[in-house]
Amino acid sequence: MQRSNMASSSSSSWEGPPILVGGDYCGLSATFDLKGELIPIPERLVPESLIAWGQAPTAFEILVSEDVVDPRFRKWTRQTLTILPETGCGIDHLETIKKEIDIESHCFWKDENKTTQQALYQDGEASWRLETIFGWVPNHRVCMSVGVTKNKNKKGRLDLQSPIIIQLERQIATDSSEGSRADKGLDGRTIHEWMGDVLRKSESFATEPPVMNQLNTATNNKLIGYPQNLTLSSKRIDDDKLVVEMGQVWPEEQVHHVVRRTFSSIDDYFIESQTETLDTIE
Repeated sequence: MQRSNMASSSSSSWEGPPILVGGDYCGLSATFDLKGELIPIPERLVPESLIAWGQAPTAFEILVSEDVVDPRFRKWTRQTLTILPETGCGIDHLETIKKEIDIESHCFWKDENKTTQQALYQDGEASWRLETIFGWVPNHRVCMSVGVTKNKNKKGRLDLQSPIIIQLERQIATDSSEGSRADKGLDGRTIHEWMGDVLRKSESFATEPPVMNQLNTATNNKLIGYPQNLTLSSKRIDDDKLVVEMGQVWPEEQVHHVVRRTFSSIDDYFIESQTETLDTIE
């Protein structure tokens, strides 16, 4: 497996905020397609009264626990509790859907300034998820992930696949609870408290238009804009290599922080991070 921890920059000396890893998080999670359009929460998971009154949420509330569970083999585990929307008395007895994934630590990559982290892990028999974590405001982070699959009709060529998942997360503990925070019951008041001011003000983030839908950077790439100033683009080199760029824009600083992964195959890739100066934002 080929990897690199190279970090390079263009004309900007700006450094992003450090990322958080490990511990427990409370957050918001929304899904999008490859064009940047919001994928609504399935109606079967939303109370009919919220739909009838036009108050169906556009993002799930989530709890995330992540930890190194096997120091000898250095395996990470992440347990995500997706909290189902409720109304009335149901708010005092929230239901959750639990998902656990194990990630070998060698699948993680960090840039040298520890301002981004990327992981590639299997998510099904023939699919993977490529995830990038960016720093945000203090005690918070932003996560973006996209599906990667092998195209059976084109000799296993790699393609991107929706959904794109964007999560805004606030760290509520530095030690992992191993996904046990809902074991004795969960209520809306507790979630409201764990969310904190920043996330409570971001509950509608999934429907807010990106700062840009098309971004011209110093490298002259066309990128799809997503909420929270995130970007995604992909291109092919010689029809067999897939280049995926996941980025975070800081408009006031006029910079675009990018993690670029060039796939020759799912197990053969090259990673680099770069801070680009923005030319224009359309």
